[in-house]
Amino acid sequence: MPTAGWIVLLIAGGVITALIVSVVAVPSKSAITTQLAGLPSGSTAQQFNVRYDIDKPSHADVTCTVQALGGDHSVVGSISDTTPARNDSKRSTTRQVTVPTTKQAVSAQIVDCEITARH
Repeated sequence: MPTAGWIVLLIAGGVITALIVSVVAVPSKSAITTQLAGLPSGSTAQQFNVRYDIDKPSHADVTCTVQALGGDHSVVGSISDTTPARNDSKRSTTRQVTVPTTKQAVSAQIVDCEITARH
């Protein structure tokens, strides 16, 4: 029968192993940054044009969720936009997307970006 000291060491070893695996297995979201670059003209009650800058690993496809917001800050439209990997080392690019909307939007936000493929 194991002693209490061995049990504590086994549990501590399991916790440390789990932490190391989770840090290695989960890609860092901090490698992706976005910033709204402007709201181009041409938006209507059915669509909202959004331009944003994205800085990401050049070797990865990244998908971002872009939301259009109404005057009361409610979400009136959403779209997923994928920025493909590049063959060069350039990390930054500007994206322009048209978000379909259910009513007039007045602003936008980038909700989340995730690496969807590595090349």
